[in-house]
Amino acid sequence: MSRDHQGQERGQHPSVPVYILSNDVVPGMGMPVSAPGLRSRGLAEGLRHHGLDVTEIVPDGPVNDRWNGSVPPARPAGVTVLAAADVADFLLERTPAIVIAINSNQIERLPIDDRLAIVVDLFAPRILEVACQAEHYPAEQIAAMRRRDILAMERGWSFVVNGPKKVPFYLAWLLQTDRDPSQVPMDVVPMPMARSFANSPAAAGTGGVEPESAIEIVSAGYLQGWSRPGPWYSVVAAVAAEHGARFHVAVVPRKKGGDGLESIDGSVDHFDHPSVVAHGGMLYDDYQRFMCAKDLAVDLFDFTVERPLAMVTRTIGAIAAGLPVIHVPWTETADYIAEFDAGWLVDPRDENRLAQVVDEALGDHELREAKAANARRLWSMVFDPAVATRPLAQQIFQHSAAIAPPLRRATRSAERRSAPAELGAS
Repeated sequence: MSRDHQGQERGQHPSVPVYILSNDVVPGMGMPVSAPGLRSRGLAEGLRHHGLDVTEIVPDGPVNDRWNGSVPPARPAGVTVLAAADVADFLLERTPAIVIAINSNQIERLPIDDRLAIVVDLFAPRILEVACQAEHYPAEQIAAMRRRDILAMERGWSFVVNGPKKVPFYLAWLLQTDRDPSQVPMDVVPMPMARSFANSPAAAGTGGVEPESAIEIVSAGYLQGWSRPGPWYSVVAAVAAEHGARFHVAVVPRKKGGDGLESIDGSVDHFDHPSVVAHGGMLYDDYQRFMCAKDLAVDLFDFTVERPLAMVTRTIGAIAAGLPVIHVPWTETADYIAEFDAGWLVDPRDENRLAQVVDEALGDHELREAKAANARRLWSMVFDPAVATRPLAQQIFQHSAAIAPPLRRATRSAERRSAPAELGAS
């Protein structure tokens, strides 16, 4: 959509405020963030590009769980922190408005009002991810999540999904309601993430000339049940050592998910290998700088029935840093990497093939730079927030027209009312 067309769309109706209801903290609050908080920020940045007035709502639960400071945490512009009990009144006082709910976590707290359009962002099939690790989660919490997901399908005015593979999955959930799927908008909005690769070594390139300093490899993200370090770490570390490269590992435990469920915990064995440099958790700004100082990302993990539907946030973070990625072949993200030739796809269980791929990635500098350029192109064409959020912006323009009177009509009415007074004064 062109900027001129955006202006024409907005000119047809008043500016309706948009509220993104996150289920986790967001960047800029002085706390480590996870995928839901990054999703909220990416949507906000993209929608602001389309001229919309956007506020991110952060529930106070995750803030209270993570913040240990003696003074309240930072609150960036465009972010408000609310107690769960205050969300409904906050939104009702600001209608007409549009609320975008990240997953179904807060759906029960949203008020029902004809002037409050609800867009449900079906960001991740969390219920499927949890079901694959059911032994680690209380059954009653899984049941509550299932009920929330169905309620979200009943109450959403429209939906967006984080990748095309998820559409059939969520259509199946929609069929558990009385709604006609053909009448319910559902658009694909890939994970929007701001670019951070402007000053990265991968972006600068070496013109195919072997760099003088050691190649920097990185594997970063929260520890999950499916991402516990396995034999592939040893394979990457060994090949890195053969090339004199450094393998940075920043995979850290996460105590609690944004949905309140206890996540997999435990120590992370980073392997006592001379090529490995271990790192702890970090704030998002620090993480972006950390990633931009690297040359190659590695994001490998186990297969589960949920992983083919995964748009892996940390992999997209590497792409947003301009890094080519060694990735598994079965995720939504893998399809984009293959389409744009932005990295290598390999099953980590095939250790011989993995060693060959890492050897090629480290040894062929020209190839690595070409794939890094492709990663930047992939970001600009898919994950740039302005690009990724176009379908969502279109939904919002349509909802705005439905819940607020058109500006053009209101302006003409005002002109008619003012005309007699102007004639009488002449």
